[in-house]
Amino acid sequence: MILYLVRHGQSESNVSGKVQGPDDALTEQGILQAHALAARVENLEPDAIYTSPFLRTRMTADIIAARVGKSAILHDDLHESMWAERFWGMPRSDPSFAPLLASYSDDETEAEWDATSHETWRTLNERADRVLAFFASQKYESVLAVSHGYFLRFLIRRMLLGDALTVGLSNKTDLQIKISNTGLSVLKYEGGVWQLVTWNDHAHLG
Repeated sequence: MILYLVRHGQSESNVSGKVQGPDDALTEQGILQAHALAARVENLEPDAIYTSPFLRTRMTADIIAARVGKSAILHDDLHESMWAERFWGMPRSDPSFAPLLASYSDDETEAEWDATSHETWRTLNERADRVLAFFASQKYESVLAVSHGYFLRFLIRRMLLGDALTVGLSNKTDLQIKISNTGLSVLKYEGGVWQLVTWNDHAHLG
């Protein structure tokens, strides 16, 4: 089974630099990016399209789904891993938030993660495992899932490292993995094993 992973198009907070919550819409540029990706996806002919419930992913998925003649299916586990709600909408340069970015390091503990995140480290790992198990169980030849930058990067780390993934190792490697708005990645599930085939293909953006 082939799983196409897509990050949403450019969102308002991607431009403003504010901490994102669930209700950020796509910018005009983000809508154009989604249309450019949809033209590529039309040739891939996925059997189903799933999306995070957040607005920016639903907007992206709906554009793709309309192009390929399907309806996007909401999948709650595809949502972004977020900072705690008290930070949503806050400029990243805000004095009460900027120190958190500085502490995003390879010696952060699970307790420190849990204190500033919208979900715990344990539940994030469990959610990533559920996503991989869900798509592994599908009988389709190919499926497309629209999600978010951090969660997609985390999903790959969890897929590759499993229980060996720590908060510190996740933080360190997150800074080394790039995914563009509407970046297209490809996983293959074969013989009970997930394989990373392509990462962050964004040729459709020119």
